[in-house]
Amino acid sequence: MPYLLPIGPWHPALDEPVCYKLEIHGTKIEKVEIELGFNHRGVEGLLTHLLPHQLPGVVAQICGKCSYANTLAVTLALEKLADLNPPLRASYIRTVMAELERAASHLANSARTLRMLGKRLIASRLEEEAEGVRQLMAASGNRIHDTFTIPGGIMRTLPLPMEFQAAVERLRKNVYESVSQLLENHQLEHRTEYIGIISAELADEYGLVGPVARASDIPDDIRRSEPYAAYGELDFRVVTQNSGSLYARLVVRLLEALESLNLAGQALLKMPEGNLKDEQLLPAAFPPDKEVYSLVESPRGALFCYVASDEKGCIARLKLRPPTMCNLPALPFSLLGQDVEDAGALLVSLDYCMACGER
Repeated sequence: MPYLLPIGPWHPALDEPVCYKLEIHGTKIEKVEIELGFNHRGVEGLLTHLLPHQLPGVVAQICGKCSYANTLAVTLALEKLADLNPPLRASYIRTVMAELERAASHLANSARTLRMLGKRLIASRLEEEAEGVRQLMAASGNRIHDTFTIPGGIMRTLPLPMEFQAAVERLRKNVYESVSQLLENHQLEHRTEYIGIISAELADEYGLVGPVARASDIPDDIRRSEPYAAYGELDFRVVTQNSGSLYARLVVRLLEALESLNLAGQALLKMPEGNLKDEQLLPAAFPPDKEVYSLVESPRGALFCYVASDEKGCIARLKLRPPTMCNLPALPFSLLGQDVEDAGALLVSLDYCMACGER
């Protein structure tokens, strides 16, 4: 006899309110529905009523997981709209903070996935390392919400660059040990390598992005295809796996976290001296009837920002397209036919962020 199992809108496996309705036959998931709307706050409408210098601060509050990525996407778009050119030093510091946010997000998600699988000890270790990354991000003013990225540059530099670089390197070594330990855990691999599979063909057909796509052997990464900030000056590899399973998504995020810390260290080493802001100030009004867009690679994938000005030079439309909305079509394919006991881990491994998705 089939029965309905609701997960959410408030549930220990979920960071944010969303309701998944699973139809269960025996122990297998036969049907999946998702109910949205619990997180909508009308942010995009609010942004059209703000002054230009107020926009980044409000955008930073959309989400605690992707705060810096959201702010950076909007800032890059506003710089295009106002013809501002951030100094190279500011671009390097932006890259450092973006990679630290990516590492913290991936480590936290991996820890939650492992907790769903009963691996509490290593999950606690990853959570501790994710918090260590957030403490480094506090150099920007806050652990989570970005307060120092502004159109034209940044508000302040990193304190004590040599000590900051040493702290990043210590953290990288700790993460390397944890990742190595996990990749050598064959029990974990056997437990997760054949569940929640999303094929490369499916990922390509539905336009999946970020770690979910890269775990299905789709090597798309905005940092490589359309470099921004200082990514064009740095060397890094795009991490991929080919099975599309829960295990593949876990491995991609762990290796990307390690690669992000490598990138942050590399950016700190290569960071040039110079100004932090463009000498030109953000104008009170933008050029009239102008449209621009920006793309950044957020922790969850490609984040698109579109900004348009009206005939008076005011913001007429500011649209964000977060990666969560791109990856939602993968939900039923990942869950259908799986055991209900794996539902929590599979949902966490897809890493949906409804605060960004619904705004």
